[in-house]
Amino acid sequence: MSFAWRDYYDLAVDLGKRSDEASKRTAISRAYYSVYGLAGSWVEKVFDKSVRRLARDADIGTHDFVWNAIEGMNGGKHAALSQSGKRMKKARVHADYYPNYGKIDQELDLIILQADMALNEIEKWLKP
Repeated sequence: MSFAWRDYYDLAVDLGKRSDEASKRTAISRAYYSVYGLAGSWVEKVFDKSVRRLARDADIGTHDFVWNAIEGMNGGKHAALSQSGKRMKKARVHADYYPNYGKIDQELDLIILQADMALNEIEKWLKP
């Protein structure tokens, strides 16, 4: 049985309700990873190969490979999802590595909303 990436999103929502900055930063990170993980599963299904192998063969990082692959699927039909994924990744990197995070509450609300929308979209595509 594969991991339920939606569980990371649910954890992000719970953590986002806490008042401490560490929980909010972690919520941003988990929300991103919920989408990245599910998007990676979709890419693997489409290409019938692991994201790690695909990224290695393309000589690019796995995160960039996933978002670039999605951007190019169906003639660019999924470009908006790709751009959303890239924005969420940028917020995740900021939350994980930078000591100052201005407007974290607004950013968290936006990331949670974007993650929910992205997950709903990808879950439709993954249905048999």
